[in-house]
Amino acid sequence: MNNAPRVYDSQEVRAHVRLLGRDGEVVVRAPMAKVSPAGGILKMNLALQRDQVIHVELEIGRQEAIALRAQVLRTGRSGVFLAWYPPDDALHDRIGAVLDEELRVYAQEVFSNGAAESTKRRAGDAWSIRDRARVVNSVDLAARHKKVHVLDLATIQSEMDRAVSDAVKKLGAVLSEEDRTRLREESERNFEERVAALKAEKSGLEEKSANLETQLLRASELLEEERRRVIAAERFTVSDAGMVQLEHRFERIIDRAGRDGRLPSALEDDLRTIVQRLLDDERDRIADQARHAQSGTIDLLERKVDRLAQTLQETERERDLARQHALALENAGGAIPVNVVTPGLDVGDPLREAKLALLAELVEDNQKLREHVRARSAS
Repeated sequence: MNNAPRVYDSQEVRAHVRLLGRDGEVVVRAPMAKVSPAGGILKMNLALQRDQVIHVELEIGRQEAIALRAQVLRTGRSGVFLAWYPPDDALHDRIGAVLDEELRVYAQEVFSNGAAESTKRRAGDAWSIRDRARVVNSVDLAARHKKVHVLDLATIQSEMDRAVSDAVKKLGAVLSEEDRTRLREESERNFEERVAALKAEKSGLEEKSANLETQLLRASELLEEERRRVIAAERFTVSDAGMVQLEHRFERIIDRAGRDGRLPSALEDDLRTIVQRLLDDERDRIADQARHAQSGTIDLLERKVDRLAQTLQETERERDLARQHALALENAGGAIPVNVVTPGLDVGDPLREAKLALLAELVEDNQKLREHVRARSAS
C-alpha cells in the first residue's frame, strides 16, 4: 500500500507561500508550482540557503492561511524545494485536509450548473489577478490616500547614478580616481541617509523625530570637529615655484658675495634669513588656503545644522499636534488614526512649496560642496 502524500500542481490547487521577516511582516509572496502535505516547490528562485529554516504562511486557495516553518531542501532552476518543518503527522493531516477541501470546492465550481468552461475561465482570470496582487494589511490601506506617487528602489538608484555621472562630467579632468571614489562614497552615504529618512517617515513621527535628532547630532559633531582642526606647523611643503625662487635668490647672493668678497659668516647669515623668509611665506600661503577651505566647509555644515534643527522643530510640533488630536478623539470615543503620513510632493500637499524650497537648498549646498572638493583637489 502506497502511503506517500499526494502532490498537487498549480493546475489543480492554487497555493502561495508568504515569507515572514523577524517582526512578522510579509517579506515576499511567492506562488507554488507544487504543494503537498509534506512540502512544496516555489516558482520563484529566492536567495535562500540549503537547510535554512524560515517562517512562512501557507495559502491554499481561499482557505485560511496556515502559519508554519519550512526547511530549504535545495534550490535550482525549477525553484526552491521546501519541506514543512519539523515533520509532524498532525500538521500533515491538517494540510492534506485543506488541500482536499480546496480541490473539492474548485471542482464543484468548475462543473456545476452546466457551465464548466465559463466558470473555469472566470476562475483562471481571478487566479491570474491574485497572482499579480500583493498582500497588504487592511489597516495600512485605510491609512493611505486615494492617490500616491511611488518610486521603486531601482528608479532611485538609477537617478542617483545619473546625478553622480553628471557631476563628474561637470568637474571634468580635475577629479582624480581617488576623488571620484570619494564622491561616489559620499553619494552612497547621502542615499543611505535619504533611505533612512524615508523609512522613518513611513514609521511615523516618533521615529522620524529620532532620526532627525541622530542626523542633527552627527552634523553637529562634524561641525565641531571641523572647527577644532588646526594646521600643524610641520605639515607643509614648499611649492615648485617657491623652490625656483629660492634657487634664484641663492644664485644672486652667491654671485654678489663672490664679487664683493664677503666673508663666509655673512653669507651664511644672509642665506639663513632668505630661507626663513621664504618658508614663512609658504607657511602663510598654505595656512590661508586651508583656512579658506575650512571656512567654506564650516559654513556649509552650519547651514546643514540649522536646517536639521528647523526640520526637527517642525516635526516635533507636528508630533505634539498629532498627540493632542489623538487624545481628543480618544476622550470623545472616536477612532484614533495611526501613522497617517502624506508622502511625496503632491499638488494638494500644503507643504509643497516648503519642500520644494528645501530641495532647491539641498541642490545648492551639494553644488557648493562639489566646488570645494574641486578646489581642494586642484590645489
